[in-house]
Amino acid sequence: MGASASKRFDTNKEELVKNIDLACCRVKLLRKRLENELATTYQAINSNGDDAHIKAEQSIYQENTLHVLEHLTKDLNLLKARKHLIGREIDAQIKPCIATVFHCAERLDVPELRVIVTVLRQMYGKDLKPLPDSELINKLNPRPPTTPEIKRQIDKVNQLVRSSVSTRPAIEKITTSTNKRTELDDLLERIRRLRS
Repeated sequence: MGASASKRFDTNKEELVKNIDLACCRVKLLRKRLENELATTYQAINSNGDDAHIKAEQSIYQENTLHVLEHLTKDLNLLKARKHLIGREIDAQIKPCIATVFHCAERLDVPELRVIVTVLRQMYGKDLKPLPDSELINKLNPRPPTTPEIKRQIDKVNQLVRSSVSTRPAIEKITTSTNKRTELDDLLERIRRLRS
């Protein structure tokens, strides 16, 4: 291997790690926003309005997306922690992480994931298309929920509200706009620092 190829590979690795950090920040923001939206949706379901069925279906999609974002965060952190395994060939230990990133890059609004996919394709070849596990595929490409599933969701939400469980994403106090703004400003500042 030539010196320039080795240097280019190391540069790609550094760019990969930088974009993984940025993607983690973006996913954290998305998760926070989605958790707040889900709490609002739960409150709307509990009010037993005419649109409870629609809100229940919406909450199912939101829960699925939250699950995917949690899975993606774990895989991004694992990929970053195991960056030493990134070599000329894809290591079996990081292949599932790479598959998750590829699948989510096409379906989630996280631009950094597309950059990560581009860098990985530069490192491993343009025809790289690993497949994620079927659970992740089903969560991001769900079929519409059936009526019994919607009714179960409504019952679940009502039970959560009645029992006043304080676990996430069950009904939680929505933070004030100033707290949200402060958190967003902090995360955006971190993103700016990482990009420079």
